[in-house]
Amino acid sequence: MKERFITTNELANDASKILRELKKGEAKVVLRYSDPVGVLISWEDYKRMENSEAEQVNECKVCLSNTKLAIQNTKGPSRHKRQKNG
Repeated sequence: MKERFITTNELANDASKILRELKKGEAKVVLRYSDPVGVLISWEDYKRMENSEAEQVNECKVCLSNTKLAIQNTKGPSRHKRQKNG
């Protein structure tokens, strides 16, 4: 994703131009007094990022479930069951 730094003045004065550039895929980092305060991206890039995040969360959930099962399988009988048998 290509990005360009713009000031808050540019944002206020050139909004139509900036929106056209966003639609073309050029991201904008908005600066206020030389400090980055925000990022503007196209709707398509936003949706792609949102879907990517959801996929990563689902992958983490699956990984955590698998890890929990692996831990349970390596522990053997629980302490409570050992006391009853022993």
